[in-house]
Amino acid sequence: MNKLVILPDSTAKIMWDTFANLTYIISIFISSMVIAFHMKNYDQFWYQELIIDFIALIDMILYFFTAYEEDEADDRYCKNLGHIMTNYLTTYFIVDFMAVVPILTMSLIAYGPWGLSAWQL
Repeated sequence: MNKLVILPDSTAKIMWDTFANLTYIISIFISSMVIAFHMKNYDQFWYQELIIDFIALIDMILYFFTAYEEDEADDRYCKNLGHIMTNYLTTYFIVDFMAVVPILTMSLIAYGPWGLSAWQL
């Protein structure tokens, strides 16, 4: 087995997934509060959201090295790093990438500073 491959049922992976999922829940809570109460002073949450985005980026990188189940009946994992990366790129990578790259950053990249006027910030 390749030393870089992470087994999905390893203790470290389970602990990381629990930590990452808790940060996603916090992010949903913060975003909901900002939207529901029309908070104008979003700056106080900006750093927390940045940290959560960084955790999501690390999570995305880890998926490039996390084995996946080849056969559900046998509980066998694919441990070939090339296959793992190809599988991730062809399944959830685009979804994860869109979740990690904040919308405002994409707007700045696509439209430049004037793109923010569309968001009425």
